[in-house]
Amino acid sequence: MATFFQITLSFQVKLLSRLATNSISPKYYRIVNTRMSPVIYPTSHSRSPVSNLTLRLGSHSRSPASNLTLRLGSHSRSSVSNLTLRLGSHSRSPVSNLTLRLGSHSRNPASNLTLRLGSHSRSPVSNLTLRLGSHSRSPASNLTLRLGSHSRSPVSNLTLRLDSHSRSPASNLTLGLGSHSRSPASNLTLRLGSHSRSPASDLTPRLYPLTA
Repeated sequence: MATFFQITLSFQVKLLSRLATNSISPKYYRIVNTRMSPVIYPTSHSRSPVSNLTLRLGSHSRSPASNLTLRLGSHSRSSVSNLTLRLGSHSRSPVSNLTLRLGSHSRNPASNLTLRLGSHSRSPVSNLTLRLGSHSRSPASNLTLRLGSHSRSPVSNLTLRLDSHSRSPASNLTLGLGSHSRSPASNLTLRLGSHSRSPASDLTPRLYPLTA
């Protein structure tokens, strides 16, 4: 009978690094972990930034980091910055069905972000949606995306929406998708600065396996 019940665990996890000084945001963020869909909501709708945060989910694990939704600083007044996400690094199973919403509808930029998803993993990074700084007033800048680098399987079904409908440009972006991988990066949709008032500039796309 236990299989018919959905187990929900709600607990407090201490932030890996201290939030900004004089911050009125909580020093803890809530993880609601259901059987199949873990959801992390750090300081959504808060007035202070989500900064200096390192998330390492499923690193070196044998099982996937999947069906994951990260909403960092959504609708907050301050920035999501200095963020490092390492999801499924060196894992044997895929990082899949992932939705990242960083700084959506915020007034300040999502900047200095490093995303390393499925690096050195044996399985694909797939069905990924990144929404960085969508509808924000400031730019999403200094972003480094390394998806499926050195992986054996493809990076596929990927949608990147950077600064869509924002007032400022998405700049200084580095996209390393499937670099050094054995399979191609396919079914990719890049929407950089769509409907924005300023251009998307200083972009370095690396979408295919690098040759020697």
